[in-house]
Amino acid sequence: MKNSDDQINFNFSRSIDFQKNLELNDFEDILKDLISLSNKSLLFKKHLKLLILELYYCWFESEEQFLSVSMSKRGYYSKSRYNPNSISSFTIKIINFLKSEKLIDFFPGFFDAKNNVRRLSRIRASNILKNEFEKINFKGDWNINHQKREYVIGMDLTNKRIEYADNFRSHEIREIVRNYNHQISKTFFDIPDCKGSFIDRSDNKKIVISESTSLSNFHFYENFETTEDISGGWWDRFDIQSLGIYKKKLIINNNLTGFIDLLDYFFFYLSKKLELKIEHSDVNDLDYFNIDQKCYLIIKGINSKSFKSIFRSLSLEKKQYFQEKEISSENLKAILETFIKKNSKLTLNFYKQKNIKWGGFVSAVFFELLKKIGDINVSLFLVRDKIYFPFDFGDIIAVKIQNILETKLRINKLDVKIHSCNPYDFKPKGFFGKIISSKSNFSLRYLKRKNRYRI
Repeated sequence: MKNSDDQINFNFSRSIDFQKNLELNDFEDILKDLISLSNKSLLFKKHLKLLILELYYCWFESEEQFLSVSMSKRGYYSKSRYNPNSISSFTIKIINFLKSEKLIDFFPGFFDAKNNVRRLSRIRASNILKNEFEKINFKGDWNINHQKREYVIGMDLTNKRIEYADNFRSHEIREIVRNYNHQISKTFFDIPDCKGSFIDRSDNKKIVISESTSLSNFHFYENFETTEDISGGWWDRFDIQSLGIYKKKLIINNNLTGFIDLLDYFFFYLSKKLELKIEHSDVNDLDYFNIDQKCYLIIKGINSKSFKSIFRSLSLEKKQYFQEKEISSENLKAILETFIKKNSKLTLNFYKQKNIKWGGFVSAVFFELLKKIGDINVSLFLVRDKIYFPFDFGDIIAVKIQNILETKLRINKLDVKIHSCNPYDFKPKGFFGKIISSKSNFSLRYLKRKNRYRI
């Protein structure tokens, strides 16, 4: 790469999604105009269409983004349940074909000695292909995902994705998860005053806000006893620092939105896991940390092997904790030592190398909520430890979460607090109380995306 900007853009990439719907007809004209398909096999056409679709979605999400692709046959598993289109290593031939036709920019993979990892090849639409993409009118009612898309992800004990045999429990889970994904596919979830096509995280990774990144995968171990993780949506990529900035700016369907922060009940959960009563008031405060940062610092401490390991980990992630300050290693060490010294009741449990599975607990609470919601037509979003919902449904959601938490934490009469997102001056409009905003500072990106949802 010629300069650092090119390198940053090269790192801004995502993997090919093999579970896209290939039945969209909006791309047929592009294929006919650019490529002669008269003598091409069905296998060729299928793999070509997937790549053109994915190049389009990648470009649509952000013009700076790349697709990461494997140029090795070992990178493709056509018989996987996570590959309903049966996409194979034939993809490599299509990549080479698109490269020869000058329809993609291709950057070969290499070994990154600095980070000691092997990087996959990257591709993106060439200017010729981008010109054709400009002619496409993206529609909010597109069925982006394959009708047999697998949202239920099986994992082994090392958290690697696995194939699995279905049973009654997995079928039951799949029905809930598919219905949920159908609901959120029709829901507009966004940040009105976010102007760019992506959000920068503290580690310089980017979060793309787009319809094509609006889905949720639910991860289970093979016994399907409890949800271990939920991921896949653009909102799942927030880190502590970026969510701290945007947590009160997230809006559902351009309407008043609220959220329940499960971190408000973190110390109830921690007390249960450690078999030691600990309340938030027991934690001696430090000006450096907000509640989110304190909770994750505690999790990190319990999971660490030693002071050295937690210090090393915090050093790598210090932008998440000290984004407004330049903290030297000496100062960071002093801050950490002070926190540990002032909270000896709690920090006696540090360095246990114990995974308290807070993320799994949060995911399980959200999945239980989806089951309890049933036929109620309401869109919910789990963003790290915060559950977002239309504000009008706040009382219903709060009661159901209260029941879930009381059962899981074995606590009676737990008070559940609803936090309000930025109201953006939403005002009643018309007889039926639909809302609009008098604000004029909504980003053009937001307004265009809102129109695609016909809101």
